[in-house]
Amino acid sequence: MKGKREAMTARELARRINVPHTTVMGWLQKGQVPGAKAEEVGQFKVWVVPTEAADTLPQWRPKRGRPAKKEAAKKAAKSGAHNGELIHCPYRFTDNRTPDPSSQNNRGEVLPSA
Repeated sequence: MKGKREAMTARELARRINVPHTTVMGWLQKGQVPGAKAEEVGQFKVWVVPTEAADTLPQWRPKRGRPAKKEAAKKAAKSGAHNGELIHCPYRFTDNRTPDPSSQNNRGEVLPSA
């Protein structure tokens, strides 16, 4: 294996797999890159990533997008409730969607609805 390195830096991994460096750093900080470890070089922290990580990317690459909602959040969204309670808006609106002045006192405080 003369001339072939066994490890690379986070920036080298990002270039090799054509992903932004910030994305790779996020994966490293979350521990999602197999075999990667942080080493201190002087005052700096350098991520050392095995070359096999780039070769096996399809096997370990994190899923893209927002994480799926949990069951409790799905049920709450479906029922229109917030933590089991309905949300009450104290404003009364006119047609132009601005608060109705009759719902406030002379100091701008919202009055309880009748």
